[in-house]
Amino acid sequence: MSNQRKFAKNRQEKGEAAKIRHNVATALRESAIQKKARPKLVEPIDYETYVVKNKVLLHNDPQRDMLNFPHDDIEVPPPTPARKMRTIRSTVPKTAFKEATSLMVKECIKTYTDNCHMIKFKYQQYSGSYQQLPSARRLEPLSQHVFEIDTEEIEDKDDDTISRGLESIITKKGWLYKGPDGGKENIISFTRQFKRRYFVLQQQTDLTYMLEFFKDNKKSDAKGAIYLDLAECVVKNTKKGKYSFEIRMSDRQPYLLAAENDSEMEDWIIVLNRVINAAETASTISSSSIKVKPEPFFISFALYDAHEGKKISEDFPVDPNEKEIIDMIPSEILHASDKLHTVEGKNTAPDLNGLDEEWLMKPDRQGLFSVVRRYGDSSDVYLVAKIEKVLQGSISQAVEPYIKPPDYKQGSKIYKQMKQCCSHIGHYKMPFAWSAKSLSTTHYGVLELPIFKQESHKLSEAEIIKNLQDFRKPEKQSKLQVIPGVLKVYYEQVNADDEITNVLTAALDPVKPFPGPPMKPSIEIEEFIPERASLCSTFDFYKNTLYVYPKSLKFDSQKSFAKARNIACCIEVKDSDDDVAVPLKCIYGRPGTSIFTTVASTSVVHHNTTPDFTEEVKIALPTQLHDKHHILFRFYHVSCEASKASHRSSAAGLKKKDNIESPVGFAWLPLLQEGGRVNVGEKSLAVSSSLPAGYLTHESLGLGRGTSGPDIKWVDGGKQILKINVILASTIYTQDQHLHNFFQHCQRLDNSASLAVDMNSINKLKSLLAVEVSTYVQFLPTLLNQLFHLLAKTSSDDVAINAVRVLIHVISEVHDADKLELLDKYVKYIFRPEQVVKGSKQKTVHEELAKNLTSILRPANADPVLICRFLEHSDFFCDVLIKGMTQFLIDTDRVKMPRNERFSSDCQFRIQNLLQAIQPHILQKANERPKETKSANKSLANFVKNCFTLMDRGFVFRLVSKYIENFNPGDHRILHEFKFEYLRIICSHEHFIPLSLPLMRKGLVKNFKDLKHDYTLSDDYRQIHYLVGLLLHELKMALNEPRDIRRSAITVLRNQLAKHSFDDRYATKSQQGRIAALYLPLVTILLDNRQRLMKDAANPSNVPSQKPVQNGEIPSVKVDTARNSVTTLTKPEYVLTETPQNLSEMSMGKHLNGSTTSLGSNESDKTVTSDKSSNRKKSVVPSPYVLRYDKLDITEIKDLLVSLLYILKFLPDDILLGWCNNSSESDLVDFFGLLRVCLHQFRYQGPPTNSDAEGVMRALQEANMATEVGLIVLDILALFSQTFKKELEAREGDNTLMRTIFQLHLSFLQTSHSEVLQKHVFGAWRAFIKKFQSVLFKGSASMCGDLCLAILRCCSSKLNSTRREACSLLYLLMRTNFEYTNKKNFTRVHLQVIISVSQLIGDSVGLSTSRFQESLAIVNNYANSDKGIQKSPFHVEVKDLTKRIRTVLMATAQMKENENDPELLVDLQYSLAKSYASTPELRKTWLDSMAKLHNRNGDFSESAHCYIHIAALIAEYLKRRGCYPQGCKAFRFISPNILEEETGIKDDSGMQDVQYTDDTLVEFLEEAADYLKKAKRYELLGEVYKLIIPIYEKKRDFNKLTKSYQTLSEAYTQVIQVMESGKRLLGSYFRVAFFGQVCDYDFNSSEEAHFEEEDGKEYIYKEPNVTSLPQVCERIKKIYTDKFGMNSVQLIKDSKKVDPAALDSKYCHIQVTYVTPYFEDKELIDRLTDFERNNNIKKFMFETPFTMNGKAQGNIEEQYKRRTILYTSNTFPYVKKRIEVCNRKEIVLQPIEVAIDEMQTKVLEIKAVVNCTVPDIKRLHLKLQGSVNPSVNAGPLAYADSFLTSDKKGKYPPEKINILKDVFRDFVNTCKDALDLNAKLITTEQKEYHEHLKLGFTDIVDRLSEHFGEKVSIENIRSEKGS
Repeated sequence: MSNQRKFAKNRQEKGEAAKIRHNVATALRESAIQKKARPKLVEPIDYETYVVKNKVLLHNDPQRDMLNFPHDDIEVPPPTPARKMRTIRSTVPKTAFKEATSLMVKECIKTYTDNCHMIKFKYQQYSGSYQQLPSARRLEPLSQHVFEIDTEEIEDKDDDTISRGLESIITKKGWLYKGPDGGKENIISFTRQFKRRYFVLQQQTDLTYMLEFFKDNKKSDAKGAIYLDLAECVVKNTKKGKYSFEIRMSDRQPYLLAAENDSEMEDWIIVLNRVINAAETASTISSSSIKVKPEPFFISFALYDAHEGKKISEDFPVDPNEKEIIDMIPSEILHASDKLHTVEGKNTAPDLNGLDEEWLMKPDRQGLFSVVRRYGDSSDVYLVAKIEKVLQGSISQAVEPYIKPPDYKQGSKIYKQMKQCCSHIGHYKMPFAWSAKSLSTTHYGVLELPIFKQESHKLSEAEIIKNLQDFRKPEKQSKLQVIPGVLKVYYEQVNADDEITNVLTAALDPVKPFPGPPMKPSIEIEEFIPERASLCSTFDFYKNTLYVYPKSLKFDSQKSFAKARNIACCIEVKDSDDDVAVPLKCIYGRPGTSIFTTVASTSVVHHNTTPDFTEEVKIALPTQLHDKHHILFRFYHVSCEASKASHRSSAAGLKKKDNIESPVGFAWLPLLQEGGRVNVGEKSLAVSSSLPAGYLTHESLGLGRGTSGPDIKWVDGGKQILKINVILASTIYTQDQHLHNFFQHCQRLDNSASLAVDMNSINKLKSLLAVEVSTYVQFLPTLLNQLFHLLAKTSSDDVAINAVRVLIHVISEVHDADKLELLDKYVKYIFRPEQVVKGSKQKTVHEELAKNLTSILRPANADPVLICRFLEHSDFFCDVLIKGMTQFLIDTDRVKMPRNERFSSDCQFRIQNLLQAIQPHILQKANERPKETKSANKSLANFVKNCFTLMDRGFVFRLVSKYIENFNPGDHRILHEFKFEYLRIICSHEHFIPLSLPLMRKGLVKNFKDLKHDYTLSDDYRQIHYLVGLLLHELKMALNEPRDIRRSAITVLRNQLAKHSFDDRYATKSQQGRIAALYLPLVTILLDNRQRLMKDAANPSNVPSQKPVQNGEIPSVKVDTARNSVTTLTKPEYVLTETPQNLSEMSMGKHLNGSTTSLGSNESDKTVTSDKSSNRKKSVVPSPYVLRYDKLDITEIKDLLVSLLYILKFLPDDILLGWCNNSSESDLVDFFGLLRVCLHQFRYQGPPTNSDAEGVMRALQEANMATEVGLIVLDILALFSQTFKKELEAREGDNTLMRTIFQLHLSFLQTSHSEVLQKHVFGAWRAFIKKFQSVLFKGSASMCGDLCLAILRCCSSKLNSTRREACSLLYLLMRTNFEYTNKKNFTRVHLQVIISVSQLIGDSVGLSTSRFQESLAIVNNYANSDKGIQKSPFHVEVKDLTKRIRTVLMATAQMKENENDPELLVDLQYSLAKSYASTPELRKTWLDSMAKLHNRNGDFSESAHCYIHIAALIAEYLKRRGCYPQGCKAFRFISPNILEEETGIKDDSGMQDVQYTDDTLVEFLEEAADYLKKAKRYELLGEVYKLIIPIYEKKRDFNKLTKSYQTLSEAYTQVIQVMESGKRLLGSYFRVAFFGQVCDYDFNSSEEAHFEEEDGKEYIYKEPNVTSLPQVCERIKKIYTDKFGMNSVQLIKDSKKVDPAALDSKYCHIQVTYVTPYFEDKELIDRLTDFERNNNIKKFMFETPFTMNGKAQGNIEEQYKRRTILYTSNTFPYVKKRIEVCNRKEIVLQPIEVAIDEMQTKVLEIKAVVNCTVPDIKRLHLKLQGSVNPSVNAGPLAYADSFLTSDKKGKYPPEKINILKDVFRDFVNTCKDALDLNAKLITTEQKEYHEHLKLGFTDIVDRLSEHFGEKVSIENIRSEKGS
């Protein structure tokens, strides 16, 4: 099987097991689906009928606005605002519409001039999410709240984070902090956004200054630079920081910097300002020194893209000449063409609309170039300047005077010649030079560009591009000939949204704002945007421009003209080919001429018969072109020599022009092609030698048939020798043939009703599919208008369907080009269906669109690609439908009719069919096409939502119902997301509340059952309140789904309730109450899922780690809050009922919602049982899906709870009380449990850890939310307590409901709340105390005790207001108790206060005694000033109580001082416990505190004994009550300490409040048992369970008995294991003695070096496991060094007796000695095991070697040893880790006794190794090596040599000699046993070592035989030992 699985894995196939799981899952899925798809939805109410029937009820309702739709929902008439224009007037010429005859031109003009057409729903602003509500922008800022946790000391924080780590600044370089760029810094997170950088100020080669910054001072890699030539000034900016300043720039946001201190900041500001001022001075000087030019130059600028290799803008010609220079050219020469062709009474120039022509042609006008983002980098875009001059001759001849400056005589001659040329041929130009600058420069302002000579053979556009591509290559640039001089250009980068005045479009239309002269004009330069849809925009203005580019002329082969070398090309536009026809004045002129001219000419290249032309001719085309419109090219030979000739006579002057220029050819290009489209693109034309009338009609007939029209003589045999390029920039003519044909066809269709014409529409429509996307984008409104017009007009279904197909295609293509906003604008502002005549049967767009869309979506006509496109862009069509339907209602006045009569049944039928056709596609394609189906689902929802405003609302409800029915439990996650997105949109309708019918239900609690269906998810409820019921029902089902699905449902509900809350139409409390009542069934839903809302819900990543601080609690001390924890479900995470249907998420082996349990595991067989206390009837889930019991994550929980809180906040009291009255006790307990979870989840987490904006806002939101939640819960508690007081007081409060209410009240005191909420909390408690006196003072004392503890904790709060409120409440509690006892006493509160104080001190050493003492004084003052009880003993008892409390508090200071000394701290707590030996509850409190302290330190044995003592105390109490006869004597076998300490209990007045039972006894015994297991003292468990088991037997609790015996079995198993291994370590013991006399106190020191009462005392310390002596010494020394000072403590490093008088009194002395348990021989008989020798021990021993001469060590014969035996006052283990030594005894051993003791110890050690159950060979080798190895055997034999030789035996008592001999015999026998064991264990490699040991052993035996005077043999030894 494993091989097959491996093989299957390698083949990427399923193995057998996987196949089986898959088959089973499939079968289960099919079975589940067949059984039941989903619970049946209720049929929605017939809304219109219901409204009519209940018209009176709804009308008389005081809040009828919540029940009825407003009558003015739709604005009538609809708004038609004027179209927004960027120009000050329409760009469409005044006569354009009259002139237009083409349909496309007409429609385009109509599009650009028509007003906007809008529909407006008056309340539409309320139809979005809650963030989009009008009131959302008017929300008040959140209130600031003060919490105790916010009062933490912050003096240690370093606020000066900016200045940390800065170095000193050096003149022009140093460290600074750089602020964020762009002016987007956040003041809150200011310091975090600053970055430390090294700045260097340096001067560049161009004398400008740059401030560079680096990451470090190595200056290896610059992070950026600030160019100071663009800076204006440097100023301080203390708002951003203490030492901050900013460099203000002229072109961008200022740079923000910060220095370390004030002086450095001032230094930087002075230096930088000096640099900036110097740069400005230099700039002023350079701009004023401009040399006068000797001749006119003409410059034109254009943008070129070197990357794409083409020109990307039109030319911008400028006139750089002063007036005296331009006057060198006579005016009649400049304007000769205009005067020649001017005809009286006819002006063909475009209208300038009153603009001043002279102002427009000002020489200082500016050009605004724009560059779209074509690709990533703009460095390949160049600004190219072409410089021309008056025609003079060759380029080299013209350039030479500038390269080689002539002398004065030559210069005068050149100037004279130039003046002569200007006067004769000044209107002809020649190329001179060029320059270029990349747009990637970061330098702005005045730029000086180099000037390069223009080569005559490099004039073509290709050569220009090549030059630019080589421009960055130094080797190429060096080959360019530079003309001395510079071209100064002012260059500035302008953002698209910057406002510039006096701007004109490229067609000279003024742009807003436009103040006009005298400010200089700025001309927008036309950019030639690539025909890519992403770069195009929709045409919304009139533009009709043609650009003509003569490229080249090949006249090298012509024979027609003798002179044709200096060729100029003149271009004209004519509308006729008659002889008398004059050119149109529509060509844009150059500076110096008029705005519009009739002729444009190219520059002339000297002596070139194949010239390349570089000119651009810009033409303003007439609105309507016809066949006679054409461009005429005239070619002239220009004679340079003739122009230089002198004027000899007047006759020569008259013939001057004929001599200067002579025609050498003509060419023409019709503006319209055949079919009527504009003639554009690259063209090649033939040139004629003459221009006869009617030349346009000349046409070759072909096939040798000659020509028609006039006879034309062609140059060069009719070859096409002229190349031109024509570019059209028009918004009324298209270059696309298909679009042109479509409009032409539509024009014919409008003029003819022929069926053939209509049928031809299909072909024209289909051809539209081939149109370029860019054309769609440009002519989008015009095209769509025409398509919708055709859809409504055509009588052919095929034409209509194809029109819709084209619509889908166009919309899809435009959307894919990322132009969605164009579609939105079209629907919103432009689309306007043709007006429907009242009573006519005219077709409407919405009906035809719905009908044909349905046809397209039907399976029979299904085109998958088309359908997917429609689904993706269905929002467009839905919006068109809604606008069309609305416009239809307005046009026909049906908007005033009843809803069910507005639309015909046929229209409703078509809409229903459309929706039903769309829905299957959404559901079936959801997985395959998630993007498209998601869009369609959203569009469908928006459409249905808007239908509520227009149609029969009952009909729309049914549409919703039909759609929701398609979704089933177990569907894929995507479908669930679709469903809830659909519901979200539907529920966002602006009139959702009237749709939900929030009817007012009158009546009190008693008749709530009659109205129950209104507040539960009953069928009636879901039918009447259809949308709310649907939303809650779907939420309820979604909670049984995986997380993503749950998240969707919960978010919809949360946002819906948020929207209700912020809706200013329903702002009153009564209105909000009605809304809240609608959602009351949510409470039941949450109760059903209560276990999943518990506060330990799984989401570790989102839960903040910081724990909230309790009132009065020091955060650094851990506090046990276990008793306040909420019990959570610990069962499996889900249960399967019937067949699992959610199989898409539950396939075999796939985990449920992240659970580690799959369906195939045993975990799935477990079931979840309900709580015993719950009496709620569990409803059987009818649908076969999975009931989930996994926890919700933290976000889900909070969203559900905040929804619940909204409902509870506004829910009317009578409805809430009615719900409570109708609920079971378990329901109410669960309900209040939810409220407690709310308090926990929305608690305040504390101030932010950093000061960033997000953290500050989070803390502010938490503070406000915590306060609001607290107030809501308090209101509910007050209402419930007041109404159900009798039920709560049942059994004197001993009931579940009362305990729940009390604990919920108490939780407010146990956690930190804001001061605002605290006032309400204490007010609620005052009411509670007055209301429930019998519960607090007569019932169980636990409630009163818990309340006292919480109040006392508040008395130590850091907030003064909280302390005062707590004191007032404590006093009220005492006085109320006093009055409750008829003014006898307040014993209960008295005792509980003392107990609580003890518990506070024990649990939290950090209890603030100063604040607590202040609170006690306040309580005393209350008692003394209370005149009402002055004559009673009350104030005396209060004083007595505070006195007792202060007595207890006296220990607090010592505890705080010694909190780092665990032994002393426990001693202090033990002394308090001992002082309350007669009061069981107080003693128990302190013992419990000690146990917790031991537990934190890992001292489990001591913790166990603390609980054992508590159990013994309880047993003694039960004995006094006659319930446990043995009392604490039953514990005598566990510890003898118990009988000594736990028998002193007394029956005082406080005993009445103590209520211990057998269960209490068992609880603490079980606790003790747990800690005994942790301490590995398993043997004691038997004794403990001897006390537990009888109680279980008495109760017949067999489950607990089973567990008890299992525990004992495991414990004894552990005993066996540790005894066999010998590895259990039960502790080490040390004697610690303290010596330190009181010394003189140093008033300059805070340390006092003495032990006070500890002086002279010695203790036995118990340390865990094997703790070495150095470790103990180090730990104890550190404790007292921290306490007394570094040089105040000294360790005594030996165990000798200490003479305190001989010690230096300046120091504290500590002597630490290792001790071992000591047992008499008779004790060892009973203490056989290691545990028995470490349990209940109180005698310890240590030994000190010495000699009579005072030395510690000496010869063996001189060596003495002092054995010291210490007796402790209690036995170990105990409730303390250290016990004081109460007695000691010393025994001095003589030298021979020392030898006997040492040898006996060695023998015992060897025997222990030999007798191990599991042999330890390493230990065995160590012992043998120290005993029989010849190299070390001097040790044992040394004793024999010293005491057993014949000459020394007589010196010692014979009995001692004999004992020593016996010990040696035992030693020899034991070594022999060890050697025998070693022989069995060793390997072959160790035999030699073993033989060596045997030789040593033999030598020892021989030596001993010699000393004994007898043969020592093993047999003899053993026989003697046996006898």
